[in-house]
Amino acid sequence: MHLNATHLFEMDHKAERREYRKRIKERDNHQCCYCGKDAGTLDHVIPRAKGGQTVESNLICCCAPCNLSKGDSKVWEWYSRQPFYDSARWARIREITGQNTTYRDW
Repeated sequence: MHLNATHLFEMDHKAERREYRKRIKERDNHQCCYCGKDAGTLDHVIPRAKGGQTVESNLICCCAPCNLSKGDSKVWEWYSRQPFYDSARWARIREITGQNTTYRDW
């Protein structure tokens, strides 16, 4: 198979994306940062629809049920109402995101 520069760029981009996602999953021990279950997806803590960026400090491991439930809600408004809310996990989310502002604003 002959690869041109475009194919090589696409392959490099895919490999970089895989490595990026792998780093986040390893950082979070492959567990949902919200409920603690096994995580298969990543979540934008501050949703893209609300101006959140696709950067490591805004992405956390998340199980599909939590990801679907949260949607584009503000993280504190959503998470504080969940029966699995845990102050230690919340502190970890704040640590990952570097959020030192009043968390009820985000």
